[in-house]
Amino acid sequence: MLQTNTIEIFNQRFENKVPNQKINVGGVHYEDDYAKISFMESIPCVKLKLTGIPFCSEHFKIVHLQLLEKINTERPNYFKLHLVTDCSKAGLAANEDIEFYKNTVLPGIINAGVRYHALVMPETVLGRLIIKDMIQPSLTGKPLKMEFFDSSYAAYAWLRKM
Repeated sequence: MLQTNTIEIFNQRFENKVPNQKINVGGVHYEDDYAKISFMESIPCVKLKLTGIPFCSEHFKIVHLQLLEKINTERPNYFKLHLVTDCSKAGLAANEDIEFYKNTVLPGIINAGVRYHALVMPETVLGRLIIKDMIQPSLTGKPLKMEFFDSSYAAYAWLRKM
């Protein structure tokens, strides 16, 4: 419910300016020009694909709250539910977005029971450094195992073994 209200407030504030936003259409939980959240039953995992940069920090938050909603919806249906995030085409995130991810999204993923997260690294060197330096230390001592990959194929192969 909180996520839906947040989306409505966001849409009112920005007058539906998020390009091509779709929610729960054709097997895709959420999709816009920046993000696509879907489910891969064959693994099983929730998949987040990021392209470019978010419209603003509120947009970043909406996408990741939608991710948490999808994880929490699917989790009761599977003994093991994994997560794959494809950042290969993603741009850089703002510092406040990184803090939101570390302080809200990661704990939400862990609390939902996800234990394996495959992350396809950005193509840019700076993007790779930000993820490894900022996100990885946040996982120290946590029950979430995150592995980094250069391709979606390698990420899916790893998750299938888990």
